[in-house]
Amino acid sequence: MPEAQTPPFSVVGRVRDAMERRIKVYPYHTNRASELGHDCERYLVYKRTAWEKQTPHGVDSEFIFEAGRRIEDEAIAELQAAGFQILEQQRSFKYPDENLNITGHLDLKIANGDGKAYPCEIKGLNQWDFAKLNSIEDFFASTKPWVRKYPAQLYLYLLMSNSDLGLFYLKDKQSHRPKEIWVPLDYEYAEGLLQKAARINQYVADNALPEGIPFDDKVCGWCSFMHLCVPDRDLGDGAQLIDDPDFEEKLVRRAELEAAKKEYDALDKQIKSQVKEKDNLIVGDFVIAGQWVERKAYSVEAARYWKTSITRMGAK
Repeated sequence: MPEAQTPPFSVVGRVRDAMERRIKVYPYHTNRASELGHDCERYLVYKRTAWEKQTPHGVDSEFIFEAGRRIEDEAIAELQAAGFQILEQQRSFKYPDENLNITGHLDLKIANGDGKAYPCEIKGLNQWDFAKLNSIEDFFASTKPWVRKYPAQLYLYLLMSNSDLGLFYLKDKQSHRPKEIWVPLDYEYAEGLLQKAARINQYVADNALPEGIPFDDKVCGWCSFMHLCVPDRDLGDGAQLIDDPDFEEKLVRRAELEAAKKEYDALDKQIKSQVKEKDNLIVGDFVIAGQWVERKAYSVEAARYWKTSITRMGAK
């Protein structure tokens, strides 16, 4: 083996430095369509009145955001290759009632050559969220606060473009597979968003803050204004806030699998108790075999145990 040599320069370090220089905190003077679905109105007021005091996201998050921007370019190329018309890409919108002060940027409108164009939002998702989101109800039921915001964004674009039907074009970041979810405008929910915007404007005008939401780790724990809001929670001495969405996704997935494992273990125990001392059973597609296995260096009572194996015919 040749001796290890000192690298002539750092590659990843310089790439991370370049990515970090792209992180900016921008002023908010309006109610952004991409944010109005947020669970916490105090956060939305801070966005308008204390934007310069928010904690910037970290470089790892910026890599994820950059990947999302590339996913959007990829999705648009797919739609164009399929023969769809892409219109009003990144068009700026402002809600007609200027008193509400709602603005946004639509990803695009998609048309199929029949004269109708539909607002379309492109979202890149991890493989778990991609699998779970199959209807607009699934967005609202998500445990991720940023996913729960997505419907509000599309609803507002529908209102601002006088449309009653829109499209979420979803992309799995891992497999790059697409998924479409057509969304009819929910007028009642959209009206609630307009009322929320009016409340935000009033708080801003009064230089006041609404009550904060009860502490929610998924919302408050990642809030860029947490140091201003100081939600009522004892974090203990030396607590450290880590801005790493990838790591959070792993923790969320772990929690989901933990619940599934508990259910699996309970069913496994019940099934194996039911087939103890039974061999060569066929139940549907499943083959159940069993045998006594001798233990060594155990007491007489525990000298052997019944081992059950369950396989599914045709499974790889």
